[in-house]
Amino acid sequence: MSDPLKTLLAICDGCNLLLPAALVADIRSGVNATAATSTHPWQQGTLAWQGAIIPVVSFEQLILGRPPRLRGSHICILRGTTDTRTLPFYGLPTQAQPSEYSITSPTELAAADPPQNLKMVATATQIKTVPCLIPNFEEIETRLAEDLQNSP
Repeated sequence: MSDPLKTLLAICDGCNLLLPAALVADIRSGVNATAATSTHPWQQGTLAWQGAIIPVVSFEQLILGRPPRLRGSHICILRGTTDTRTLPFYGLPTQAQPSEYSITSPTELAAADPPQNLKMVATATQIKTVPCLIPNFEEIETRLAEDLQNSP
């Protein structure tokens, strides 16, 4: 690897997510999502950000199949990559300020067996001794965009 791969380690309720830094548009601290009446179990609410109202997404619901037990005090604003017209940005609540981590060599990532019954995960890995999941962003964003397009 010639250039380091910049990532963020986001701690969610029940899993650590390794996010490509290029997908993270902003990190908001000390904010909460506005509660939203939604038919989608993954939607925790909405957030006003740079003049837009964006959905705040429970990765715990999407990946682990359960609602989060804890409320995140930080929200990572992620850039949509699949259907940017329907989902240009979305929020991911985290338990702590995400940590920056530059991967300079493939040997820094250790293979890990993913926990059973996970959905929408590209792979499981470890950075040093920290177990991490790498979300399947294409699958997640496709699901979110379809749900949002079919909302009343």
